[in-house]
Amino acid sequence: MVSSALALDGSGALVAGLFGGNVAFGSIPLTTTATNAAFVARVGGPALGTAGAAKAAVIGLVPNPATGTTALTLPAAAEARSVQVLDALGRPVRTYALPAHAPTVSLGLTGLAPGLYVVRCGAASGRLVVQ
Repeated sequence: MVSSALALDGSGALVAGLFGGNVAFGSIPLTTTATNAAFVARVGGPALGTAGAAKAAVIGLVPNPATGTTALTLPAAAEARSVQVLDALGRPVRTYALPAHAPTVSLGLTGLAPGLYVVRCGAASGRLVVQ
């Protein structure tokens, strides 16, 4: 393999580069007749998304798109939580309380302009289309 450019991530793993001729990534061989063929691969370092990655809770909004109300569903938590609806500019337009141990709350949408909104509760978020 002839390399003319390589990129490393913060852990020192090879993630992209240019090559000519032959190269193998584990059991996957690449061959080119080009002088500078690009590749994107992960060679070495920790696996992507495993080192200290926090998994956000999955947020459910039904129905979505919605008109008058939508139901927000999250895994139940021991403490009460605040739910915010943000407009396209990231400004909070509504705030709701999700009581402790409650996995769902009904979100009233009356008065919201039609469009795309973000519903956020802690680290969890989801998109909501208001019609």
